[in-house]
Amino acid sequence: MGKMTKDKLLIVFYILLVSSAAFLMIERSEELWQKVVLIIFAVAIMVLYISNTNKILYYKLIDDVLVTRQLFSKEKQYSLKAISSWTETRYHFLDVNTALVIVLNMNGGTKLNLSKRNSKDFEKLSNYLNENIPDAFESKK
Repeated sequence: MGKMTKDKLLIVFYILLVSSAAFLMIERSEELWQKVVLIIFAVAIMVLYISNTNKILYYKLIDDVLVTRQLFSKEKQYSLKAISSWTETRYHFLDVNTALVIVLNMNGGTKLNLSKRNSKDFEKLSNYLNENIPDAFESKK
């Protein structure tokens, strides 16, 4: 099962969990305004979770073309030859690596944040960028 499928199943599970909890709380509520507030709160929580999950960018590298996809969006392709600059950042917390991120700035102004946990091609992309576009690297200190 792929990461996108797991995330879609998590969204369904999350909606069922929040809906069940909201239903139980609504049944206990006595006044109409309490029920309305609970419904609005439950819907807002579900919408925020779905929008946050939809920001995750899944990607794969095919030759010099980066193919990206989000949960509820169509697949997009970017040529790696159109990169104006890129950075690779390692995030640490208490001397433990917590995340690896590559940020690509494309010539058209598009900025792509690519995390290691969202693809198996992270090392392949990093090696490609280091070998083919080393002068576009921007060091952030």
